[in-house]
Amino acid sequence: MWHPTKKEQSSSRIQVVETAERMVSSTPSQDPKPARRYRIGVLFPFLASPFWVNEAYGVIDQANKLGVDVVWLSADGYDNIDKQNSQMEDLVARGADAILIAATSSTGTGPTVDRAVAAGVPVFAHVTSSISRNVSSAILDDDLAIGRMQADYMGRALQGRGYVAMLSGPAAAEWSTLRAKGFKEIMAQKFPGIRIVAERFGIPDRADAQRLTEDLLTANKRLDGLFTVADGMAMGAVDALRQADRLDRTTVTTASFSRETVPHLRAGDIDLNVDENPVLIGRVAINTVVRALNGTPVPRTIFVPNPPITAATLERIDSTKQWAPPDWRLR
Repeated sequence: MWHPTKKEQSSSRIQVVETAERMVSSTPSQDPKPARRYRIGVLFPFLASPFWVNEAYGVIDQANKLGVDVVWLSADGYDNIDKQNSQMEDLVARGADAILIAATSSTGTGPTVDRAVAAGVPVFAHVTSSISRNVSSAILDDDLAIGRMQADYMGRALQGRGYVAMLSGPAAAEWSTLRAKGFKEIMAQKFPGIRIVAERFGIPDRADAQRLTEDLLTANKRLDGLFTVADGMAMGAVDALRQADRLDRTTVTTASFSRETVPHLRAGDIDLNVDENPVLIGRVAINTVVRALNGTPVPRTIFVPNPPITAATLERIDSTKQWAPPDWRLR
């Protein structure tokens, strides 16, 4: 925990220069050397799913590697928008050099991001951004493409006909909204013979997704496919499908590619899991913040690669870009 000195409180803040609107980055590459020991506040929407633990590892391990200080805070749920806004305000008051936010709500965090930047604290985004135009750089998955990949796989698996349902994640989060949008786009354009019979929203949590899927199965006696925005939801969906003896008849697609889903992919319970490279996102995010604080122009948007993973391609994956070490814990 830090407390800013009077000198730190009065020092001028960086100005981030706009460069490319979009850049695909596959490695952290040439780690920057911090001009001084920066203090970066990092905000997470929650840390109850494997994806966020893995992404947090990338953030914190890279910060330790570079020699910058991180204070991380969790909103403990996508509904806790006010809590995350309060955390952002607290980081500004405590003299953070920069804030790295994974927004609970793209719209609900916008005004607070604007106030932070007006107070001289640059704001960056990781995984899920804010609607504010004052976000200096956003390090993201191409969520629209992730949804499209799932739809394309689902449509081909079902040979263009059938009934599917959607577990579309948090209703106000940018990443989940874009994935659901991409899925619907491709279904409408390429597979008009497939009908989306239901869509449900919820947190990417296994137990919550199992409950939602049980409701879907009760309401829909035929369900050929199930789209899920993240594999925390997919595992809960698989639990419900198995209990209802409908797993073998249902194609399940998802994203995140956490360690916990590997057995489900191998067994064919989950048919497609689009890779989000969470550790890589965290590392690239910290590198981007440090470069900007050093005065180097950074892209407004950086997308990491999102390859589709099936049982046939599992062994080709570099796990060091995906997952925290098995014994790693947030402290």
